Amino acid sequence: MLEKKDNILICVSNYKNAKELIERGEQEKKAFKSECIVLHVYRPESEEDISREEERDEIQQWADKYRATMIFHPLKSGQRVSEVIGEVARANDVQHIILGQAVRSRWDLLIRGSLVNELFHELDEVDVTIYKVKKSSASSESDYGKGITGYLLKENNTYKMTLDEPGVPAYRGVFYQNLHTDFMTGLLKVNVGEEPFVLRVTEGEVHSHHTENLDEFFK
Repeated sequence: MLEKKDNILICVSNYKNAKELIERGEQEKKAFKSECIVLHVYRPESEEDISREEERDEIQQWADKYRATMIFHPLKSGQRVSEVIGEVARANDVQHIILGQAVRSRWDLLIRGSLVNELFHELDEVDVTIYKVKKSSASSESDYGKGITGYLLKENNTYKMTLDEPGVPAYRGVFYQNLHTDFMTGLLKVNVGEEPFVLRVTEGEVHSHHTENLDEFFK
């Protein structure tokens, strides 16, 4: 649990809005001299979707940039998102919630209700700030192919991915090739020790921003 103070909870449902919402939270953090927590609630079945893994990775990167505490919370069967937000808010002394909501008509809000309305019932004395965000245009087709076996290894201080089992120590994972290229470019999902990673790979080489985290396991 964070130090007891009026902390800020930033709820990010769509990775495309992560930067904007977290930056808003950072501004308020400075004003109130509090801590920022970023919450992303997801459905457990999405864990096997490599595109969703990549989206969560991007949210994590924005949280890391602003040194915010990141919480990924699976949504249980029958549980409402507002309940999860309420639990996290109470556990972390949150007094201010920031969330993005796509523009909807007043009639639509009255007829169908909204997450905000549910939060008012869930949390009595917490301020809720809503920022208008654009509706996401979800792609109907995945950018990645079916997963195949790939291996993560370290070679001359560089991390690489190969489809053939190497003759050196390596970690076995699942490689998802980007369908828009013929090169060995895509995402490698792999467990290194007990830690799960989703690594960006370009022409067989793992992106350098993963190096620091991987170095802890390749000593």
